[in-house]
Amino acid sequence: MLAAAAGVAATGATQAGDTSSQRQKAPVNCRAPDAPYREYDCLEAYLGEGFLERLINYYWLEWGHEKPPTDPKAPSARRAEWPDAPTTTPPYPFTEWPYGGTTAIGVTRPASVDSPLMVALANTAFGQVLKAGNMQIYGWINGGGNVSSNTVKPGGNWPAAYDFTPNRDQLDQAVVYFERLPDTVQTDHVDWGLQGQKTGTKTRYVTMGLGWQHWFSPQVELRPEVTYYRALDAPAFNGNFNANPAIPPSKKDALIVAADLIWHF
Repeated sequence: MLAAAAGVAATGATQAGDTSSQRQKAPVNCRAPDAPYREYDCLEAYLGEGFLERLINYYWLEWGHEKPPTDPKAPSARRAEWPDAPTTTPPYPFTEWPYGGTTAIGVTRPASVDSPLMVALANTAFGQVLKAGNMQIYGWINGGGNVSSNTVKPGGNWPAAYDFTPNRDQLDQAVVYFERLPDTVQTDHVDWGLQGQKTGTKTRYVTMGLGWQHWFSPQVELRPEVTYYRALDAPAFNGNFNANPAIPPSKKDALIVAADLIWHF
């Protein structure tokens, strides 16, 4: 009798535990604001189906957050033996110091740029082709303007940068990238990548670079690098289109060895 009673009590406790577990795993309303941040599997349901619907919903989803929703099933973004990233985003626009057309070893995954455009394209045929090839299309538009007590145009605000000319609204940047980043986290094969370079000359380019970044502390870093550029179709280097008169490019290749010592404050 005692054994039977104990068995009934244990069964009842188990059932009570199961009920609690079921309550904890109650379905999430995937259309609720910020739902993918609480349950990543809600992302597709939250975004919807149409291109514009997905584009707008993704902008709204990230609004007020420091980063996109985290996929718990995603592979690690850096090698296990690699040191932690020296900076965070925000406040910096990057976690590893950028080297132009080069790719950081050990911390790069293909299709890893957070792009609302790619999210909007994801369930289209074109988006599926890009995904299969680890390709991405992304960019940014940067407009600016100023109201100034100066009046000389151009250059009355000198030595300001984007505000060089007073009382003017302008498009500072309109950039579109089409790229494939190599997977430098894995170590079982040699991967490849491509990225457009912008020099003002219509030609195909090949870029090879090697850089090294050493942080003496979170505030002081040394960054030496060597980069080789090759224009395949037309001279693109050793010129200056901004000179008056303009100096046309005269070389198809350029080898640049450089170093930066950066002191944050």
